[in-house]
Amino acid sequence: MSPVTITESGLEFGPFPEADCFHVEQSALCKSLGEGVKMVEFILARASGGTTSILFVEAKSSVPRAENGGAFEAYFASIREKMANALTLLLAARLDRHGTGGDELPVSLREVSLGEASVVFVLVIPAAPDASLPPIQDKLDRTMMALRRTFGITATRAVVMNERMARVQRLVGL
Repeated sequence: MSPVTITESGLEFGPFPEADCFHVEQSALCKSLGEGVKMVEFILARASGGTTSILFVEAKSSVPRAENGGAFEAYFASIREKMANALTLLLAARLDRHGTGGDELPVSLREVSLGEASVVFVLVIPAAPDASLPPIQDKLDRTMMALRRTFGITATRAVVMNERMARVQRLVGL
């Protein structure tokens, strides 16, 4: 199997094992949905300590300032839409709602117990200074709250990080 590398927002994510990473934006399954269905860049399964986390990763080169109210709110609404669509698409693929589309999922996402896996929504803003991340994190938490509650994702599982943090979390520069 070939490792998966994804270039987005000036970062090279990966390489990840092909069995763990679904480049959803480039998938035939996503393309079959037609125009207007926004998606995250990729979905990654990570096993650690006997549990699996499913990461829904979106990368953005910047974030509008909070003072720019309309653009700021639209930015986070778009992030929520992408995360919700990707989670829904994963569930639909696992339920065979798209014919053979589920076959396109990597092995780990086809086999993981969805009821036992952690779900983590990740927003990577490469050049964001560390000091700017807490208010962005708070906004993303509030934006994702209804989705997290609906799916029973109880822990704080919406994470904002910059390039340095993404490297520490082994998302880029592996």
